[in-house]
Formats: sequence, structure tokens, C-alpha cells
Amino acid sequence: MKFDSLQTVHYLKPAELCFAVEPVIIKTILGSCITVTMWCQRLGAAAACHALLPSCGQVSSCDALSCKLRNKYVDCVIPEMLKRFTRMGIDIRKIEVKLFGGADMFKANDKDRGRGRIGSMNIAMARKVLKKHGLRLKNFDVGGTRGRKIFFDTRTGAVWMKRLSPSQACLVAADDMAGADGLGTSKRDEHG
Repeated sequence: MKFDSLQTVHYLKPAELCFAVEPVIIKTILGSCITVTMWCQRLGAAAACHALLPSCGQVSSCDALSCKLRNKYVDCVIPEMLKRFTRMGIDIRKIEVKLFGGADMFKANDKDRGRGRIGSMNIAMARKVLKKHGLRLKNFDVGGTRGRKIFFDTRTGAVWMKRLSPSQACLVAADDMAGADGLGTSKRDEHG
């Protein structure tokens, strides 16, 4: 992975959304959180979010400009990202979308077994919201038990990912991963 040393780097913090019209490297670290990247090649506009939880439970409040928590929730931040593209006159069907993260980092104890895990619920909500808006994933790497470090180059739309693990820290080009089939499952859906 090699980036232009003059390119600006933005560290995407939890519950943050970054929308860029100038080239930038967006980087973030994920556990159970998810990052959705969106990129419009024609205009070079790009967005990435770092959502912590699947749903705020009060979706109508996320439409209000005064809601400061909308970037925290998957079901709120994805529509916000799409609004920013449509304000620029970009047809959302022309946006390249990718999804990363959603690891189930902690083992469930007996009292939690019946409940879903946050990582899995974040993935499911992201897929649901993207499908609702008629968007298909170009690529994804989700689930499993390991965190991820993400590098999103808004100049090219390329996403690089490093899986975090004491025994295996491999750097792979997320764009080169085989098996992504839209909103279905693939070899990159890690379970366990």
C-alpha cells in the first residue's frame, strides 16, 4: 500500500462521518462498528462513516439538522451520506459502495445467548438500509472476530484493509478480494 506523501490523512473517529470532495486518505479502526465507504468516480466525491450501533430507534429524529447523534447509528448515517451526494446532483445509483467491520469481538455469556451481537446486527442493518435505497455492494469484508484497520483513498475509491490479530496481521487490498456478490454472502463474511 503506497499513498502520496502529500495527501491529507483524516482519522475517522467513532460516530463520525467524513464527506470529501478533495483527495484524502480516510483511515479508521473497527471492531464491532462498521464503515461504509461511498465514492463517485465522475466527481471524485467520497464519504465514509464509522457507525457504532445498528439503530437509534427514533429514525425521524435523525432527519433533523439538530440531531448530533445520527452518525452513531447505521440506519441514520447511511441516508445522511446519500443526502450529501444527492445535494451535489449525484445519482446515487452511480455511487460505488463498500462495507467493512462488524466483528463479534466478545464471546456471549449464557444470559446474552438469545440476543444478537452488535457486530452482526450492524452488518444486517447496513445491508437492509443499502438494499432499501437500491444500492449494491461492490465489495465487503465483514464479520468474524478480528478488528480491522481501514484506509480509504478518496482519489481512486480504493480501500485497503488490515485485519488486526496478534497472530495474523495481513495487509490485503480490499478491492482485490474475490467473492463479493452484492448484498449476499461471500467468502469474506467471516463467521466465528
